[in-house]
Amino acid sequence: SDPLNNRYVELNELESTELNVCCPVKLILIWALRIGAVAETSWDDLVANARLRPSKRVVWTRPELPLLCSMKKGKGQVFDYATPASQWSGPG
Repeated sequence: SDPLNNRYVELNELESTELNVCCPVKLILIWALRIGAVAETSWDDLVANARLRPSKRVVWTRPELPLLCSMKKGKGQVFDYATPASQWSGPG
């Protein structure tokens, strides 16, 4: 596949606290905390630091790595994590 055709999708946080367990943004941020993809080590610190930044963004410790794995025809893909997500062209 052509890395120039990689799909980028913007996700929005679900506002209702009743939907926390299925909010894609919260699930990604929790995953990021668990694997050290962000410098913060707690939810409160992550949210507080994002709110303090002028951009209101979460800062990734390794922004060049892919966030989520891809699927191709129902099968998982193996990533070369040393290759930036913008340059990944699929399995050999």
